[in-house]
Amino acid sequence: MPVIRMTGDMDIKPGHVYVLIQNTFITIDGQQLILQERKKDEIINRAVDIFFHSLAESFGSEAVGIVLSGGGSDGLEGTKAIEKAGGYVMVQTPDTSKFSGMPNSVVQGDDPHIVASPVELAEKLKAWVDRQI
Repeated sequence: MPVIRMTGDMDIKPGHVYVLIQNTFITIDGQQLILQERKKDEIINRAVDIFFHSLAESFGSEAVGIVLSGGGSDGLEGTKAIEKAGGYVMVQTPDTSKFSGMPNSVVQGDDPHIVASPVELAEKLKAWVDRQI
């Protein structure tokens, strides 16, 4: 899959991976990714929560949030928004992650649909997408 480094707003294309540049976050508006600058006074990075909230708003029950290795609790509130919208939440097992803070916070603070290794998450995601088609 092509990996695109975001330098501005972009239309979402299937089969592409979008990567943030430093000190930014993204939201979704329809079929467009909106790149926004993170304010210098924002000490805690909530980029995953912000993205997941906009994902839930834009795609509702078709939204899928996947939380992988990372520190802190970013992602927890966003996964709750996805589940409230009827979407699907998957989390890497904390014992397979280099940094277990984010996966642990979602496992302990939410009720994700799947908790599995990255390889199993890929398989489960494909199975979920196949059922949705």
